[in-house]
Order: sequence, then C-alpha cells, then structure tokens
Amino acid sequence: MAVLWVDGFDCFWGVHRLWEERVDADMAEVESFWSLGERVEAEQIINKSTFVAVVSPVRSPREACEHLRRVRGDYPKARHYVYAYRLWDSRAEKASDDGEPQGTGGRPVLDALAHRQVWDAQIVVVRYFGGVLLGTGGLARAYGGTARLVLDKAVLHRMAEFWLFSLQISYGFLDEFRAVCGRHQWLIEAETFGEHVLVALAVPVVGESVWASWLAENGHGRVLCLGKERVFRAVPPGYLENDVTP
Repeated sequence: MAVLWVDGFDCFWGVHRLWEERVDADMAEVESFWSLGERVEAEQIINKSTFVAVVSPVRSPREACEHLRRVRGDYPKARHYVYAYRLWDSRAEKASDDGEPQGTGGRPVLDALAHRQVWDAQIVVVRYFGGVLLGTGGLARAYGGTARLVLDKAVLHRMAEFWLFSLQISYGFLDEFRAVCGRHQWLIEAETFGEHVLVALAVPVVGESVWASWLAENGHGRVLCLGKERVFRAVPPGYLENDVTP
C-alpha cells in the first residue's frame, strides 16, 4: 500500500494536512464489501467538546467534496472538520486531520471504516471545541469513537460483485429458467416481454463457472447471451457465506 502525504488545498477549504492511500493493484481480490444507502449522524460530548459524526455514501472524490461542503454548511463555525473516505472502484483511501495534531483525527476515522470493511462512504467528524485540551491520545479516542458511534447507527448493506447478463429467452423455457435461477441464487432483476423474453440476470462473479457450465449444457436455442457487465449489488442477508455484519 502506497502512502502519499500532502500539504495543500483540499476541496477549496484551505490548507491543512491530509493523506491519501491507495491499495496496490495486485492486492488479493475481494468480491464483496459493506456500504450504506443514506446519511446518518451521531453526536457525543467529551470534556466539553461536542463531536458530531456524519457518514454518507460517496462514490468519487467529487461526491466526497460535496458531502464535506454540506456538512460544513449544516454545522458552521466548528473548530475542525476531520474526515476520511474509502472508494471501492479506485481502491483509494483518504483522510484529513484538518488542523488537529498529525494522526489524531483522520487516521482513527479511517480505521473505523476499514475495521467495518466499509467502502464507498465518507465520515466527517465535526468538533466544537469546549476549552479543554484532550491530548493526542484523547483526540484519537474521541474521533475514532465518534466515527464508530455513527457506524453503529448506520444500516450497512453487503455489496457483492456480479456479472449482469442481458439474456434472450424463449417463452417455452421461461418457467424452467426461473426455477434454475432460484436453485442457484441467480438474481433476475428484470423481465421484458416481446417476441422473446429479455432478462437481466445477476450472477455472482465467484460463481461464474457454474453459470457458464449450465449455459453451455442447457442454453442452446433457448437462452441467448446478448452482453454482460460487472456491477455491484446489495445482496439479501445470508446470501453470501460468512455474511455477518461487521
């Protein structure tokens, strides 16, 4: 994992220390992760300082910047806006101490996301200074603890990598095809009826070989593959092995 330290302008809010980490391209492939669908907030007071954590789904640096801007607008005149985010597509992780001592803000927030295996999300922890210095250890515990608090409130969804196939299926084979999909937990996302039935089918990447074997043996003249793309989808609880919310 490469670590880049930068002092510069971030999201046009001013100069402060931030870092960005990017997971090496040859890392062991992970086929699923956890994310969330909506903004959630949590608050606690520690030694007269008020800490407010806001977590929101983000999928690009631009969305992260916009989320930070909204939080600044919602909580004006705070002393610090510490944040961290993780983006799945680019495997990028970024965090900012926003003026707090190095490593006492952004790193604990980032660690909270990483510990819960959460990607495509940003946490901003707002601090209203109450006049009592917390020390480096106290700051790290406060920022990390507030980040964990908001993740405890958030509803996390398991996101798994799928192949999304566009299929053309004969009417006479449709019922049997639906039954096969049910047995293998292949997800039919849409059906369009015309001269043939057009089906959008999601198959887990880890189970692609089973699908390919079935199609080769059973699809001739009945199932035509028109195309495919890799996507991520939220999956029902228990769909994946070891599917326990972290």
